[in-house]
Amino acid sequence: LTIETTYGGSTGNNFTYEKGSDLVFTAHPSHDLSTGIDYSYQWYDEDDQLIDGETEPSYTVTDADAGDYRCSCIVTASVGENTSAGIKAEVTAAIDKRKLEKPAADDTKFIYSGQEQTYAIAPSEYYTVTGNVQTDAGTYTVTVALDDKANCQWADGSTDDLSYTFTIAKLGVEKPAEDNTEFVYSGKEQTYTIAPSDYYAVTGNVQTDAGTHTVTVVLKDKSNYQWADGSTDDLSYTFTIAKMGIEKPAEDNT
Repeated sequence: LTIETTYGGSTGNNFTYEKGSDLVFTAHPSHDLSTGIDYSYQWYDEDDQLIDGETEPSYTVTDADAGDYRCSCIVTASVGENTSAGIKAEVTAAIDKRKLEKPAADDTKFIYSGQEQTYAIAPSEYYTVTGNVQTDAGTYTVTVALDDKANCQWADGSTDDLSYTFTIAKLGVEKPAEDNTEFVYSGKEQTYTIAPSDYYAVTGNVQTDAGTHTVTVVLKDKSNYQWADGSTDDLSYTFTIAKMGIEKPAEDNT
């Protein structure tokens, strides 16, 4: 009598944990099953206690965890009314924890785009990734946690959650150029020209009266935008409208 052990599609006695796989022990009597001999089976646990209901040639540990296993089977042969004494065989098997390589960090340089961005972690059925999808500029923590720390571990033997730093930089916006136009009072509205942009707002750039005015340019979202030099301060431009010059009237020399 021999007992064959299979797990996750492999046969042997030493295995590595595979999610959802069954550990199957199969008893093989020494005589061919086609010889007219009837066999009956009874399986026993590691403490030699009868396993209720396990009377088939195979005994299955469903969704087996990592660990050491020992069981035995007593097989009785019958031919007609003659029954042999039971023959016993024992078997041991070990399922080692699955060792997983720690996933590599994502070296992408992320810049705010207004859209969701993903810090890429290699997918696996054995761990879960959280915090890796973000939109706003800032620094976030991506966490990678083993789903089943009883059956899996990192390649270095640890089971601690892994943390990765996910940084989305603010979008850099070029500071708009000054308007070098020489403005002179005309009695009508005049505009100090600032290049238009979706990223900032301009105020004070439309004036009528002569004088010195301040044009202010403000980033619309300082949490996600910054000027190209890294600052976020409002910009100020001097908008001067000169008085209109009027020629003095000539004298009447009549």
